[in-house]
Amino acid sequence: MMATRRDSELKQDVRQSRLAAVLFINLAMAVFVSLGVVADRAVGLTPGIFIIAGVVFLLILIAYIEGIMMLPQAGGAAGFARRGLGEMTSFFAGWALMLDYLILIVLTAYVGVHYLASIPGFDWLLHSPSDAIGAGCFIAVVGLMALRRLKPSARVSASIAIIALLALIALAVVGLFRVFEWGTITATVDIGFSPSWHDILYSLPVAMIGFTGIDSVANLGGEMHRAGRTVPRPLIWSGVVSVGIFVLLSMVALNAQPVTGVGAGASTPLGEQSGWIDRPVIGIIDGLGLSSGAEQMARIVFALLAATVMFLAATSALAALGRVAYFMSRHRQAPSGLLQLDRRTGAPKRAIFGLTLMALVLLAVTASVSDSAVVLAQVYAFGATFTATLAGVGLVRMRFTEPELERPFRAPLNVRIAGRSVSVLMVLGTLAALGMWLLVLATHDSARAVGLAWMMFGFVLYGTYRLTHGLPLARRAAVRVYKAPRIDARSYAKVLVAVRPEAGKLYGAGDAEVIALAKKLIDDRQAGAPAPEIDVMLVHELPLTEALDAPLGDADAATARRLARIRQVASKLDLRVSSSVTRARAAGRAICQEAEVRGSDAVLLATRTKRRTGDEVFGKCVAYVLRHAPCDVVVLALPEASFRKVPKPPPPPPVASPFLQPPPGSGL
Repeated sequence: MMATRRDSELKQDVRQSRLAAVLFINLAMAVFVSLGVVADRAVGLTPGIFIIAGVVFLLILIAYIEGIMMLPQAGGAAGFARRGLGEMTSFFAGWALMLDYLILIVLTAYVGVHYLASIPGFDWLLHSPSDAIGAGCFIAVVGLMALRRLKPSARVSASIAIIALLALIALAVVGLFRVFEWGTITATVDIGFSPSWHDILYSLPVAMIGFTGIDSVANLGGEMHRAGRTVPRPLIWSGVVSVGIFVLLSMVALNAQPVTGVGAGASTPLGEQSGWIDRPVIGIIDGLGLSSGAEQMARIVFALLAATVMFLAATSALAALGRVAYFMSRHRQAPSGLLQLDRRTGAPKRAIFGLTLMALVLLAVTASVSDSAVVLAQVYAFGATFTATLAGVGLVRMRFTEPELERPFRAPLNVRIAGRSVSVLMVLGTLAALGMWLLVLATHDSARAVGLAWMMFGFVLYGTYRLTHGLPLARRAAVRVYKAPRIDARSYAKVLVAVRPEAGKLYGAGDAEVIALAKKLIDDRQAGAPAPEIDVMLVHELPLTEALDAPLGDADAATARRLARIRQVASKLDLRVSSSVTRARAAGRAICQEAEVRGSDAVLLATRTKRRTGDEVFGKCVAYVLRHAPCDVVVLALPEASFRKVPKPPPPPPVASPFLQPPPGSGL
């Protein structure tokens, strides 16, 4: 018999439905967010900006798909950079990814609250500090759900995203019939003048926020079902669909809220701070000329859809943040505490808690900025283009350094360079991402200041951590792995069998199985080893309303019969057991204390197999012992049929008080 503790790793259970949910949620989120911030400077050229950004996105997407299929792991772009360029470059990519996900959480919180303000009676959410307080509550709820690992199913998330996308497409179709005129757009476009070349170059990297989701999917690589074998088809189709939706909806938007003015004075209410920049879809509805009833209904529907999509997108971003932190800790780029996963939920709780606090701090900093949505979009563009550049360079370099790696998907249009096959599309995507990043540095003052300061701060943290732990800055360090100890039967000399009645039930037919397993744990002892000991501990967990020394009636008698049966089973197996009955307020704590007092090598628990809520595998008692036991823990799952009901003892008859007796001769 062998018992091993499972190593703490991310579960490989992500299927196509989860990939589709992540992609479509991010796509719907981007539509609700990006139209306003791009139209702020691109004005009448907004559809063209989305087309150019979409082509760049598709080129980057091709490289990412090859990396996801070749190296399925948490970390995404940071993993590609580590394999292709080295440890320090990998840290910079992961650190930039963390900045992007933090911005997405804050941005979705802001935008979600502002969309809710479109519902009649909630317009107070548009004003400060109500919007900041609402966004803070939004982020706190997302963090609490992540800590508990509560999340909607993949089907529910994908369904909500698809409903939102279909509603947006329907809105665009209505707009095409009601307000669309091609001349309304072309009459305002004079490239180089309205918008200016500076505004065009300024808008291009900001439009990349319209194509989020690729890094979130790459972060799921290590958890994909049949990782490295299942081609993420939703990832390919989403890139094509997203370009079409953005172009179509932006054309309708420029007709619903047309551009006024020329040259430097050209503007559209979609991009004005006093207009619809934080909720552009509501601006489209406002400009369609619908009846008052239809417009109010459309506002409510799209506000609720947008807020729901923002919440799901923030949840996805925080989960991706946790995976990046896990990757960085695993590869010794961050402290080991980030690697620890909760045994019950499987979530990196320390990382999620710290990252939620960082998101709240970022929210507090940006709350005082008047054009916070634009600033957040600029900084996001810095991180997105920077990580895409590093990932692309790493993947191209791996074509030269590791050509023998299995690549289930190879980027097309390959040519031979220095004897190696290199994809032209992958190289073009990498160069396009680099060009976008250089545009951010040249045209976005806020992004340049915040982004470079963030990277410098991260490098200081990284250098301090690596040098204080005796690790090289640039060379790879050994991957941090918590090896599961090998535990076999010969290592057990003292086994504590903990038996716990709960809620009036006693373990029944499972006694023979429990004692038989205890025997297997002490079999095959080495020569000269001490004689084995099996201690049976039966714990009565009593509520605070009952005294610990209160009589339990029939339960005491059933306990005595049960212990006698356990001794009978042990004698048939040639085992000598000692037994004890304990009463406690918390059974798990009593079991751990008993194991420590007795110096047990292992605790054997039996639990019932039944469906539990959430992600819990065991009940509270077993979960507590697994976390706090001073020795190894072996859990035996018994079917529900092995439990039998023990009737509670009848309540004692009431005692008559002498003060309530009727007086003699009263006739009562």
